[in-house]
Amino acid sequence: MGQAVKAAAELAPATTVTATHDVGQDIAAALAAADCAIDFSFHGFTPELLAAAWQRAVGSFLSTQAQLVSVSGGKAVIRTGHPAVRFELGRMKPQILRALNAELGEGSVASVRVAHG
Repeated sequence: MGQAVKAAAELAPATTVTATHDVGQDIAAALAAADCAIDFSFHGFTPELLAAAWQRAVGSFLSTQAQLVSVSGGKAVIRTGHPAVRFELGRMKPQILRALNAELGEGSVASVRVAHG
């Protein structure tokens, strides 16, 4: 489970995470231990979750210069209006990919696209 999802669960005192599951793991044990299960693989991430994950993934400076606008079908789309920031983010794609997967759950992001605008 990604760090952003864990952080969101911590904000809801009535929520208890009893088991976690990442892509490629057997889910049977996690389902057996849970009253309910949320499968994020078929649902989009909320804007709040993306913003929190983005800030933790790239830090406060870059997160104010560029926004993670969507993660869908394994593709993360980042938008910035700054050409220099766009260039730097392009160079950082491997690190961003690893950081976003750590935040959102392993296997959530397979590619990163940096868009102007």
